[in-house]
Amino acid sequence: MKKTIRPRLKSAIMSALMIGMFSLAGAQIKPDSITISQPYAGGGDEDEFVVEAKTYIRLRVDILEIWPTETDTVSSPSIRTENGKTAEILMGSQKESLEIRITPTIVENKGLKLRVEFQKKPEMSAKRSAEVSVQNGESAVLVLFENKGGKSKIGLKITPLVEVVAPTKDYPGPIRELRLQDSYLIKNDDRLIAHGDLSAANDQGEISLWFTDDDGLYVLGFKRFEGAEPKGFVQGTEIKVKFGEVVYSWVCRNPILPEGKWLVWVLRDPMSSKGLSIKNGQGILGKNGMIGIGTGKEYWKSLIDGSKDGAAFDH
Repeated sequence: MKKTIRPRLKSAIMSALMIGMFSLAGAQIKPDSITISQPYAGGGDEDEFVVEAKTYIRLRVDILEIWPTETDTVSSPSIRTENGKTAEILMGSQKESLEIRITPTIVENKGLKLRVEFQKKPEMSAKRSAEVSVQNGESAVLVLFENKGGKSKIGLKITPLVEVVAPTKDYPGPIRELRLQDSYLIKNDDRLIAHGDLSAANDQGEISLWFTDDDGLYVLGFKRFEGAEPKGFVQGTEIKVKFGEVVYSWVCRNPILPEGKWLVWVLRDPMSSKGLSIKNGQGILGKNGMIGIGTGKEYWKSLIDGSKDGAAFDH
């Protein structure tokens, strides 16, 4: 269904800027197919693991056919990109196409600058360009060229929206008791590492979780410790840890920490996965590895040292 926009754009958040008109004798552009190429811009699981604030720019691009009495929306792709990175829209067919490249740049205290490059093939031998400044959440309208016979024009209405993904933070207080009831550790959604109940208490709030599989030993803490990286988070009844393309999900029956989303620091030792020495803690042997919990300021060192000594709990 076509969406029709009346010729006068009166919204308080819209500035209509008519920029550059190019007259062409070519045939009408039709949306036979639309391809969107955009730089990787987060989204999905990736945004779950953000440990520093990240800024994205979402572009709503309405491709318009402008008639003397009305304006039709041909297509309305949505693009998510980053500051200064170019996204591309290609529509049409092999014989006739319209290529549009949009580069948004955030200008401090002045909104955004949008650089638009476009080329209609086969009529244009080279790309043409225009620039426009616009406030976040407002719209700019650019008329690109006249369609065949001059009866209509092709234009763009671009509406940028800056999105900030807040970082995951450390849990603010000491964790003096931790219980994982009926917990399951699963690798990449389909491989069960181990299952069981774990609990520990420590007056100084020095509690660590850990697990092993074929890739080594992983020690998890809720505040920074030596050698650890911010590789996971805990939220509700789940802990998620990600290394490369591998995601571990540790789920239990009850909430692990009070309400919120909190950073998990992870130390991975690929050489320590067997012969662990379980001191000041608890370990559960599973089908494809182990899960455990322990207490003490440098509990992780005893696990690694115990493994190197070839100590007690061999799986």
